[in-house]
Amino acid sequence: MKPTIKVRRASHVNTGTAVPKEDLPWPEIGGRVLRLPRTHVEVDKHSEVTSYGGLALATAFLRRFKVAERIDQHVKVLLIHLPYRESDHVLAQVLNLYAGGTCIEDMGNLQHSEAVRRIIGACRIPDPTTAGDFLRRLHEKEHQLPALRYAVDEVQAEVWRRLRRGRGKHDEQWSIIDVDGHVKPLYGVQKEGAEFYKSTWCYQPLLVSLAGTGECLAIRNRPGNVRSSDGTAEVLDMVLPRVQARGGRVLQGS
Repeated sequence: MKPTIKVRRASHVNTGTAVPKEDLPWPEIGGRVLRLPRTHVEVDKHSEVTSYGGLALATAFLRRFKVAERIDQHVKVLLIHLPYRESDHVLAQVLNLYAGGTCIEDMGNLQHSEAVRRIIGACRIPDPTTAGDFLRRLHEKEHQLPALRYAVDEVQAEVWRRLRRGRGKHDEQWSIIDVDGHVKPLYGVQKEGAEFYKSTWCYQPLLVSLAGTGECLAIRNRPGNVRSSDGTAEVLDMVLPRVQARGGRVLQGS
């Protein structure tokens, strides 16, 4: 009798959440799959409910500031949209984190919830395996990551513009920039880009934010053994013009 051969599975595959290909729903019209409709809240004893009702707030923000449109305008990763567009993948990842997910496998909690799909106006949500494939494609096209950052910066600039319009004395305030590095131990199997720090595989992401509001201005991932100042000047050269356009006097801290 031949011994049983153990089947190897990729680390990103989430067993139990995959749907047979022939059973996957398909959008009735072309365009993005996550349509982010206006949400009308009402009580129905016979409808499916969800604990992720806060997604309606995120959906309203994404729709108001045309986040999906900006992502599709700048980020070009997929040659064919079957059916997901770049914004569908990016927003699915964002909504997963917004709902408390900690990894792409947690997207399965949203994927099989009819209530969640109704909130975000989608007939389907990317499977965790599909999401992992998109992340690898984005990683391979390194020039697309700055494009995604540019789309996010556009949204942030539009938020600031509306704040200036609603607050006449906004230009008189200080804009304090906080720059900090955080050592994060790595517990996963994949260690690309990580280095040893105090006998542990680590990353040391650089976080640039606005003091007071906590708004994130930039994040750069770095190996765990670098100096805390490495790469700071380059990031500030990109961040400072944006903050100056926000209005007010700029104070840089560390």
